[in-house]
Amino acid sequence: MRLVPKLLTAVLLVLALMVGGLLVAVHGTFESRLSHYLLRVETAQMEPLARLLAREYRVRGGWGSLRDDRGRWLELVTEAVDRPVQPVADVLQPSNEVRGMMPRLSVVDAAGEYVFRRPLAQAPENRDWIELPIVVESARVGTLRMLPTPVPVRGLDEQFRSDQMRAFYLAALPALLLTLLIALLLGYHFVKPLRQLTRALHALGRGQYRLRLPSGRRDELGQVAADVNRLAEVLERSDALRREGMASVSHELRTPLATLIAEVDAMQEGIRPLDSAQLRVISGSLEHLNRLVDDLYLLALADVKTLVCHREPLPLDAVVAEGVAAARTRLEARGLVLDTRLEPDTMIMGDEKRLRQLVDNLLENCRRYSSDGGTVTVSLRRDAGRAELTVADDGPGVSEEVMGSLFERFFRADKSRNRERGGAGLGLALVRAIAEAHDGSVNAFRTAPGGLGITVSLPLAPLTKGE
Repeated sequence: MRLVPKLLTAVLLVLALMVGGLLVAVHGTFESRLSHYLLRVETAQMEPLARLLAREYRVRGGWGSLRDDRGRWLELVTEAVDRPVQPVADVLQPSNEVRGMMPRLSVVDAAGEYVFRRPLAQAPENRDWIELPIVVESARVGTLRMLPTPVPVRGLDEQFRSDQMRAFYLAALPALLLTLLIALLLGYHFVKPLRQLTRALHALGRGQYRLRLPSGRRDELGQVAADVNRLAEVLERSDALRREGMASVSHELRTPLATLIAEVDAMQEGIRPLDSAQLRVISGSLEHLNRLVDDLYLLALADVKTLVCHREPLPLDAVVAEGVAAARTRLEARGLVLDTRLEPDTMIMGDEKRLRQLVDNLLENCRRYSSDGGTVTVSLRRDAGRAELTVADDGPGVSEEVMGSLFERFFRADKSRNRERGGAGLGLALVRAIAEAHDGSVNAFRTAPGGLGITVSLPLAPLTKGE
């Protein structure tokens, strides 16, 4: 079942429950509310009569002359219901409102003796009376009582209930239709972007990474669309790097393999002698192949978080110095000048073999991409409990757009670096993997002369007692 029908069904069920509950509430509370309303009306009608009785008590000096004086009672009740006072002869023909009140009225004095009562007021004492005190000069001299109107009042009750139900249905039907219309519009409003998201995810699953979703919404669906677009961009870039990486790796493998095959064929055919010089060529090609395979293997271990580093107390300055000494000849062959500034006794917990590989990769990156005759600066210092190793050259640098991609495998900034001297694009990816395996981090920045600097930050070894 699709989302819009589900939404409409849910709205209909909720409305049906609401309407049903309202109907039950209306029927259940109608008589009690009507009774409460009538009670308030009759209490309001009794208040003028209570005031008139207090006035009558003051004028007559008591209840004596008023007891069972039906004519005077009719005059007082008639005056209390806002009718002009009439002669006694006329009052003997009272209005319907007065005739409705008189049989239910009674008055008792301060001692509880009846001053006046009508036949309906002869009811048992435990009946629910409407009572109002009759007060003269702050003293209660009696009580006015009236039996409430019986509820329901059949004709009025049924008519009022019918009117209320009709008004309720007339209000509920437009509200129902309006709610359904709003639910339908909201359903399509949310379903359209959801369908776009579904199509986009299916396209991503099929490898179509160029697809992008509209990004005009400001709600949660707009955020999801933006996240899907970012995912597509990452997948597209990763796919491009994978393709380029496969081409680079294929090229890196093909060159030494071609050399090996050519050398072996030449020696088999007697074109080249089998001597130490030829064996050194073969050995160099095999070493290049072995290094490339090792790099790929280490990155695969880093991907699954199983790159093992055997840590022990290690002077990082010594490891860096050994790496610089080993690379000096290759760097000077390019006309590069080495500027080394190493803070001594920089102790860390690390794997010497892996850290030496990290230093070699940083220096090899400078050798491959720095301009001939430039300067390579290698510095090591301690700062806030960490060892900061920085290797920087003075050009050419890389643009800010690609700075964050330098540590991705197979990445080479071809626009600013010489591709012919480049490798497979794995060196800096390995630097980051080794640094993270030592609980460290790596960061690239542009140097003042316009070159590239890379800083590796590693935690210092904890101090032992006595240090």
